[in-house]
Amino acid sequence: MADVSNMIREAADKLQSIYLQSYSPMPEAIRGVALIGPLCSGKTTLANTVRESQLSKTGRAVVPKRYATFIPSPEEVDGNVLPYRMFSEKVVEGEIGLFWERKIGDVIEVYGFEAPQNQNAFIIYDGNVALYECRENETVKSGLEGILFVGVWASYNVREERFYRRFQDLDINPQEVNYRLGEPMPGVPVVFRNYEGYESLAPQQIVTFVERLVQLNDLATNN
Repeated sequence: MADVSNMIREAADKLQSIYLQSYSPMPEAIRGVALIGPLCSGKTTLANTVRESQLSKTGRAVVPKRYATFIPSPEEVDGNVLPYRMFSEKVVEGEIGLFWERKIGDVIEVYGFEAPQNQNAFIIYDGNVALYECRENETVKSGLEGILFVGVWASYNVREERFYRRFQDLDINPQEVNYRLGEPMPGVPVVFRNYEGYESLAPQQIVTFVERLVQLNDLATNN
């Protein structure tokens, strides 16, 4: 079995936008990553960079669509928002694989990823902090087998400025915005700095990081 900790170190080598934390929780093998972080940290931007890369175009990596069941919040404005009934039908029909819940006040939001058609491709999930918090849930845990949590981080002030720049015309409850902006970064093994001087580096370096993981995973599998 591959030394996953060493694999991560090799993949992150000389990538300035990455820093490594503890190695827990750590999968026994890596078949994909889940990008998580608070509102406006840049998760979707990085996921889309991988989606538009040669890794995705050649089928070596896949970035599944993310669905949600609620009235769009800032992080879902460009997402796929479904009524709960349609979301549930997609789960039953197998179109949505991994799914999880987040509770904000009295509102329960449900998220899910489109089930990848290519089971051999390296997966990049565009997740959120709630996915990490639900990781031990029985239905979620099985879907996260082999998935490495990767944080995407920017300070509160940076994310607040991004929020008001991007969503200034959106009518959002201020309390909800403050809650989402205030979510802490969990202690995940890998974190991408996505702010100030690192903001221009992170998109290309996420592609490099994923590409290295794919190559190292291939070597481990073939040996």
